[in-house]
Amino acid sequence: MVAGMEERVLKGELSISRPSRGDMRDVIEIQVKDEGSGVRFLTVVVDPAVFALALTGLSGQEVELEVKGLDVVGKTKERRTASLTIDPDSPLRHYTKTKLSEHLAQHCQEPGWHLNGHLGSQHSIQHLPGGYVRLNYSYYRYVDPV
Repeated sequence: MVAGMEERVLKGELSISRPSRGDMRDVIEIQVKDEGSGVRFLTVVVDPAVFALALTGLSGQEVELEVKGLDVVGKTKERRTASLTIDPDSPLRHYTKTKLSEHLAQHCQEPGWHLNGHLGSQHSIQHLPGGYVRLNYSYYRYVDPV
C-alpha cells in the first residue's frame, strides 16, 4: 500500500452496459457508483473484444478510465428541502423556470450547502390560493459518515 492511502471497504453498485451514444462507437461501459454519496465515480470504457479477453482470463487489458467525484467517495449525501413563497404582486410570478432557478441561485444559497434549484419536477412549483406561488427546492452536501 502507498503511504498515506487509507484502505476502506465501501458499499456500491456495478453496472455493465453497451450504450448507444449516437457516435457509432461499439463499446462496453462499466460504471462504479458509491452507495453513500450516490456518485458514479468510475466509468471504464472498453472495446467489446478487449472486454471478452479480460473476461476469459487474459487480464491486464488497456482501457479508458473516466474518474470524477473522488473527493466525495465514502461520504454520505445529506439532503434538505426548502421553499420560497412568492407574493401575488411580485414580478417573480411571471418569470420562466430558468429565471426562477437563477433567482434561487443568487438569493437562496446557504454556506456549506449546494443548492439544487432545478424546478423541473411536478411539485417544484405550486400555485397556491390567493395568487401565491411556492417554489420547492433542495440543498445537499457530502459529510463524513457517522
